Amino acid sequence: MRDQLEQEAAMELYRELTHDDPHRRSARGRGASPTKDEGDLFTLRPSPRKLRILIDIEAWTADHPFIDELLHGFMRYENIEVLQVRMSQVKLTDHEDSHEVGFVRVRDVTEHKGSFSYPGSCYGWSIDTERPKFDGSKTLGQRGSISPQPELFRSLAAYNSFSDEQREGITADDIERAVLLTEIARAIDYDLIISETKTTGRRDVPANDRSNVVTRADALPIIAHYMRRQQIYVINPIGRGTINRKGYYMETVAALAPGIWHWLTKCRRSALFVPSSRRFVADCESLIDRLARALRARDELIASVGALQTDDVIDDGADALDHVLVSLCGAVDVLGRSLHTALQISGHERNAKLHRLDGYRKLMSFYADVANKDLLDALQKHLAVVFSLRNSIHSRTLAAIASLTVSEHGLSALSASRLDLVIPPETVDSVRDESGGGLEYWHARELGGSGHLVADLSRLLDTCFSSVLRFLDQLCRIIAAEWTLDKDPVLREDIIGADSTLSGYGRELRIFIGMPQNGDLDGASTEASETDIASGASPSR
Repeated sequence: MRDQLEQEAAMELYRELTHDDPHRRSARGRGASPTKDEGDLFTLRPSPRKLRILIDIEAWTADHPFIDELLHGFMRYENIEVLQVRMSQVKLTDHEDSHEVGFVRVRDVTEHKGSFSYPGSCYGWSIDTERPKFDGSKTLGQRGSISPQPELFRSLAAYNSFSDEQREGITADDIERAVLLTEIARAIDYDLIISETKTTGRRDVPANDRSNVVTRADALPIIAHYMRRQQIYVINPIGRGTINRKGYYMETVAALAPGIWHWLTKCRRSALFVPSSRRFVADCESLIDRLARALRARDELIASVGALQTDDVIDDGADALDHVLVSLCGAVDVLGRSLHTALQISGHERNAKLHRLDGYRKLMSFYADVANKDLLDALQKHLAVVFSLRNSIHSRTLAAIASLTVSEHGLSALSASRLDLVIPPETVDSVRDESGGGLEYWHARELGGSGHLVADLSRLLDTCFSSVLRFLDQLCRIIAAEWTLDKDPVLREDIIGADSTLSGYGRELRIFIGMPQNGDLDGASTEASETDIASGASPSR
């Protein structure tokens, strides 16, 4: 009786029923609607919220045809809502009706404001463009006003405190323009401003904390990330080319570290004739899968740190950070164990640790004279920091994310700026070590006189990705190109080139994931060169 009760106490699981109903299959193929009560009960359902983008059209002065093509391709999706603004007309006082489709119209209405209005200048805005929603409804017109005087005072006060070096090339008029632009976006409830002025990206301008102001190049990965959260994995926005989620992240790994495919091809060719080599194919596929999962967890982390910071969201972000570091380090360990077996080194394969100098030297003693080994040696030194972060954060520091600054009294304080990761005490020495890159390489800084280190979270995360991907890419190129006869048969061939399925979209995938390399943003290259990948060359972000 007791056994029967214990068996009955087990939780029953709900599962979607599968059958050959063609109508249900067709509905599943279209995906679940974000607004209708339809589809499977448990499914990856897109958000009903569109991404709203305000374009500062007069600030798009430089010619970037490749970036513009990609942006315009994304903006044709129904998930994106776009308006433009002409800032040169904001100070005009004419109030003639003008219905320009796709624009928010802003005029100075200070002389008409009432006695109970806010002090300072007042601006009226209007939108006469239809704004369709996912549910089929439309917003036909909107009106409102803004009084930016308080924010203008705050930003000008910060400007007045700038040093001569900080002020170089920026005037008070530039500050006022930035304030008006961000206040317009907030008034019309738009998420992203695409502008390219002297104040764009300046973290010391308080107006930039009032809204998200980015350049065209920086907007692309933000938009692509939003689309991925909508379960739309775009590889070619111009032709509306998409791919499934698993394929998207795997092809992104191939775009970031194409050398891994050299090693995969070598293993696959050996497995055609030597059945034992199938183990190395499985290892390499596991390596790629772990890196793909790391990229997917990175998307989760980006979504969490970008959301309103509630306790649950912070917990999700910490979990995603943990998942990223575990997956990155797991990928390195998989290749280390696989190479240990292929080289027939004595001892258990689980002792093969590429992030430890002694383990790395033991494995690489068989490749002592290969080309570019000095570059690989330099890249290996960064792994110790990534593994130290993984170990310390995974074991005890899962809530070390905040936006931190130092008060005028030298005390740590919260701010509204970019999020930081507090470096765990046991990792501080590794981050400081110049042989592993030092503070600048890991985007870390001292927090006042407390002795604590904090690092810009997004930049630290991308440095971890860059360090691991560049190391694995370079190592896979070496072991794929070199051959030996007295070890496992998988090593008895040389492969110096191989492509993934969608190698032609490598440039776009690197841009959309937010890790572009030299030449990507100007459309000059379709494939990352070995030099760029090894050096980690990328535009500043």
